[in-house]
Amino acid sequence: MKKAIEKTLKKYSEIEIVQAIDTYSEILESDFYFSYKWSLVDFLNRQKGISTFMNDGSNKVNYEEHKKKLTKTKKVVNYDSYID
Repeated sequence: MKKAIEKTLKKYSEIEIVQAIDTYSEILESDFYFSYKWSLVDFLNRQKGISTFMNDGSNKVNYEEHKKKLTKTKKVVNYDSYID
């Protein structure tokens, strides 16, 4: 684990790593399509593990789109419930 962390710190800052981990955690806890869990070592060693969970990474972008769609759906449902 120590080697994986040291290797990752050569490419990304601590803030970037923590941000990617936080995003990954949020996605796992949501109803988004992710259901598999990686260990920290797996996450750090995956070729696109960290980068896809950063602000412009594909998993982060897809998740943000998913959240927007849910918000729009909830607004429509809430609005419809007040129509007589």
